Amino acid sequence: MADILPLTYKHRNSFPSINSSRSHEQDTMFYTSGRPEDIQHAHPFLSTRAARLTAEEARKQIATGTHDDPDDPETRVQLRAKSKYANNARVITPQDLGHFSIHRIEQRYLKLLPLPMMLTEFMAAPRVKGVFTVRERRPHPMIQVSAIASFIVSRNRYANGDLAMILGIWHFACKSHIDVKRVYCRLAGSVSDTASRDALISVTSANSTALQLRTKAATARGERVHAIILDNVQECCPVYEQGIGVHSGAAHFVHAVTLQSPDVKVNTKYEIEAVAMKGSFARACKERN
Repeated sequence: MADILPLTYKHRNSFPSINSSRSHEQDTMFYTSGRPEDIQHAHPFLSTRAARLTAEEARKQIATGTHDDPDDPETRVQLRAKSKYANNARVITPQDLGHFSIHRIEQRYLKLLPLPMMLTEFMAAPRVKGVFTVRERRPHPMIQVSAIASFIVSRNRYANGDLAMILGIWHFACKSHIDVKRVYCRLAGSVSDTASRDALISVTSANSTALQLRTKAATARGERVHAIILDNVQECCPVYEQGIGVHSGAAHFVHAVTLQSPDVKVNTKYEIEAVAMKGSFARACKERN
C-alpha cells in the first residue's frame, strides 16, 4: 500500500486534463468545501482526503490541549481568577506565575500537540538550504506557542493557563489602555481586564494568607522571619479621555515591602532597633502634622 498510493497519486491519468469533461476538478486540490467522494480523479481526491484527515486530527489535538497534562501535575491549563468561579479548576496562585515559561509550554505542545506544532512550524519557520532555522528576532517557536495558545482559548475560554492569563496580568502591569486590553482579549491573546484584576487579587490574598501563617508560626517559636519596609510613593496619573470633573493628577500612597529575615530572635538588638525606628517614624509624622 505504501508503494501503491504514491504511484496512484503521481500517475499522469490521476489528474484531469484541460480537455476532460471533469476539468473543473483541477481546482479541487486540497478542497476545503464539498464532499471528497464527488471527486473522480485520484490526484485531487487523495490530496483533499489527506487534508480533511489532517484537519480533523489537528482539531482533536487542540481539544486535548484544553485539558491538563496528567504527567505534569504542576501545570494547570484551566485557571480561575476567583474562587467564586472555581468548581473543579484551580484558582491562580503565585506559583503559577513563577512557573511560567515559553520553553516549558513549547515542550508540552510538542508532546501533546505534535501535529499542530508541525503544521505551524511549516507555516512560520524560515528555511535555509531546506533546513528550518530559528531567527534571533521573532523566533518561530515563540510564534507557534502564541498562535496555538490562542487556538486553545478559542476552543475553551477557561483554558487560559498557558499564555492568556499571564499576558492579561502583563497588560495590567504595563498599564495598557483599556481598548488595547479589549482588542487582545477579543483576539484570544489575553484574558479580560476584569479577570486580570481578579487574578491579582487572588494572588495577593494567597500571599497575604501564607505570610500570616508563616509569621504566626515564627512568633510561636520566638523568631522574627519577616521585616516590613514602608516607602512613600508618588505617581503621575494622566487622563487620556477628558470628561467633566476629570483631570490629571498625582497619586500618593504607601508601598510596603516584606523582606525575609530568618534566624532572628525576638527581643534581640534587631527588635530593639525596629521599635526605636518605629517610634522615631511616629514622632516625625506627628511633628509634620
